[in-house]
Formats: sequence, C-alpha cells, structure tokens
Amino acid sequence: MEDTELAHNPWRYRTRRALRELLTCIERNDCKKNQKKVVIVESMYFFNNMRGAIGGEDIWANSTMLAMKKLGYTVLYAEEMTAAVELYRIIPSLVRMVIVNDWHAFLCWKEIGWCLQSIYNPTGIPAYKLFSFYFWSIPNHPLGPKWVLSPEPYHEMPNPLNFTYLGYSVEHACSVTPFVPHSERPNQAWVLAKLLNYFSPDKSPWVGADFDDASELTGVTYALGAGLDDGHTMPPADMLPAKYVNHDRMDKSVFMSRIAQSRVLIGVGNPTNSPTPYDALCLGVPFINPYDDWGRIGANGDQNTQWDSQHPFMSMLGKPYVYNVRRGDHEGFVQAVEEALANPIPRYIPERMRIESLMARMDELMDTDWEEEMRKQAEWCDKPCGCTLPCNLQ
Repeated sequence: MEDTELAHNPWRYRTRRALRELLTCIERNDCKKNQKKVVIVESMYFFNNMRGAIGGEDIWANSTMLAMKKLGYTVLYAEEMTAAVELYRIIPSLVRMVIVNDWHAFLCWKEIGWCLQSIYNPTGIPAYKLFSFYFWSIPNHPLGPKWVLSPEPYHEMPNPLNFTYLGYSVEHACSVTPFVPHSERPNQAWVLAKLLNYFSPDKSPWVGADFDDASELTGVTYALGAGLDDGHTMPPADMLPAKYVNHDRMDKSVFMSRIAQSRVLIGVGNPTNSPTPYDALCLGVPFINPYDDWGRIGANGDQNTQWDSQHPFMSMLGKPYVYNVRRGDHEGFVQAVEEALANPIPRYIPERMRIESLMARMDELMDTDWEEEMRKQAEWCDKPCGCTLPCNLQ
C-alpha cells in the first residue's frame, strides 16, 4: 500500500513520514538541524510538479522543494486549505510558513471562522505566516507584496513593489544533462514556443522571412517543440520558417537534451519569464530576447535594461549570453543569429540562480520575524495592506 501511495500520491506519503519523524525526534530530543522548522505547502504547483508537470511555476516549485530538502526543513503538504489548517493545529508553534495558492490567501483571509487566526478562531493560521506562491509581478496577498514569494527579483524593476524574492535554481536540472561540445552540435537553432499559435501575426515578433534569411546567411536549421491548443488553427505559413522540425511536446529530460544539441535559443515573445532561457545558458546556448521598447538607457549609453521584453531580467546580461532584438527588426534578428552562432558560450549560471544562493534566501525567509514585520507595516498601513481580492481580478 505504501508503494502505491508513493507512486500516486507522493505528497501524502512524504507528509506522513515527515510528521512522524518530527514528532519522534521531539520525543527523543534528537532532532536534526532545522528539522523543527516546519513549512506547510498548499500551492498547487508543488503537487503539479510531483505529477510530472514542467511549466515555469512547476519548475520553480521543484527548485523550492530541493532547497527545503537540502536545508533539512520539515515540509508538510496539504491538498486544500482545510487540510493546511488541520496540519497547522498539530504543531502551530513550529510552523514558520504556510505557502499557498494566491487566491487561497484571500480565501483564508476572509474565512475568520475556520482558516485565519482571529478572536473567533484562535487556533487558525496567523496572517503573517501565510505566503502566496505567485509567478508574476502582481501583489496578490491581503498583506501586500512582502508576503508574495516571487521567482524573479521584481523589486529591482522600475517603480518596484517590495516582493519577497525567493527565486529558483536551474543548477540541478542542468547538471544532469550532458554538456555537448560546440564542435559536436549540429548547426541548429531551437525556437522557444510551446504553442504554434505563438507564431500568429498578432503575437510573433518575427516573420518567416526573418528566419529564412538568417538560415540562408548562416546555414542554420530550426527545431521546436510546439503543440496546438484546442480552438486554435495553424498560423499562416509565412509566419514560420520555410523549413523546420517540430518535435511536439516532450518530457523535461528529452527537451533539455534537444536544447543541449542547439547553438542558439530564439524567443518569439511567449512564454514570458520562462525558465528555459536560463536552462539554455547553463547548457552553453545563448538566447535571442525580443523586446518592444526600452524601459531606460544604461549609464554607458547601452540599451541594456529592457523591461518590456520576453525576458526582462535576462535582458540585462547582454552579449554573448543574451541578444536583445527589437520586435520586427529584420536586420537585427539576422545579425543576432549570425553573432550567436559565431560566438559560442560555456556553461553559464547567474550567481543568484545557484542552489546555494536559493538556500541562503530560503533560510533568511524562514528566520525572519514575520509577526514583527506585520506589526511594523501596520504602523503606516491599515489592514488589509494589499488587495482585498486577487489584484488581477479587481
């Protein structure tokens, strides 16, 4: 029975085992370092990842799980908020954080009778222990952005909000994919598009002629792994390269091996803020990052701080890792492909995306006195200090 549960509901198995080990070590007074630091996880992306999903949020969740495991925390999984409350009531003094879907932060905030700690519900989850696990730069939490965990350092953007940057690491996933010497790679560009409708005229920054002229100049061939959602039709033929190979959707390991066989990764505007360009850099593959307009000019005159692009934070890396090309710039696109092919890069991982950096941020997050942070915030802000509904729905 245990093997069956491990295969089909690994979160239940992990939760029971972790809770049993925690209660046992407390009784024996032999808990390991950090074992009495407890995190309850309710966010669906952690469960999706354990089911095999590989979307950006799922990859972020997987990286977070790895960091918590390495740090030795006790992690308990709850499939819904009622289960999260039940787990919290078992060991309330040991729970440092409850990581939830952003909309469930609002749900819990309103449900003062059974979820949020209140005079009506003294054994509920305190507001300051409730954190939204949210991929985008929207402050989806009743207490505001400080209680929103983010995958990118959104606080560094122009007109920033004070999100709590957790981030993620590509180091583990990349390390299990062999690095292919550039001399052994085919002259191939991988086009980053998980859906074929990303090539539609109203979405794609490039047209077929851009791809074809770059191919004629450099001999590069194109590959991608894109499906077609229900209700969508194939984009016009003149929006796609004249010749390309579509491997359709694939699992993570196959996808990574195909990226490792490429010489450049080409963005088509979507998906935004995807982890794939970071994976590509780690495999020695530079990224062509399309943008619409520069946010501001750098001190040296270079336009290197673009925020309205497919991947704003990668835009700051610059050549030879990232080639920022304006949407619709035919010559700029062809030149970027040519330069990327002519200037191969080694493995590259931004320092903030190494596992040690993620673990350091996670440790700081767990050791912060969030009750005191909420008290200080209340000095200048009446509750709720964020949105009263998910901000993107207001």
